[in-house]
Amino acid sequence: MIDALAWNVKFSAKVRQLEQRYKKTGKEPKALKDRPKQDPVVDWFLNAFFVLYRSANSGGAIPLVEMKAFADMRKLILPIEEFVEIMQAMNDEVLKGRNNG
Repeated sequence: MIDALAWNVKFSAKVRQLEQRYKKTGKEPKALKDRPKQDPVVDWFLNAFFVLYRSANSGGAIPLVEMKAFADMRKLILPIEEFVEIMQAMNDEVLKGRNNG
């Protein structure tokens, strides 16, 4: 899931361009070859993360209160404690990338 998040953060804005290049040249760009496989569960977590990331504080961290509010509004597919752990791991990955790049 973290691989899918990292790929989406890096390439989501370029997907259409990469796919058009592939269609035009017949050569699959490395970014598309390396795209992690996603399934409905991974998609659900990515969607939850990107919704929550909009409320990140100035340091880039998603507040726990926002995760709780999200959980109260949506049907979670796992216990809230696990949801928070996953969101925090995803948030840490984005912050790591932001601080390294």
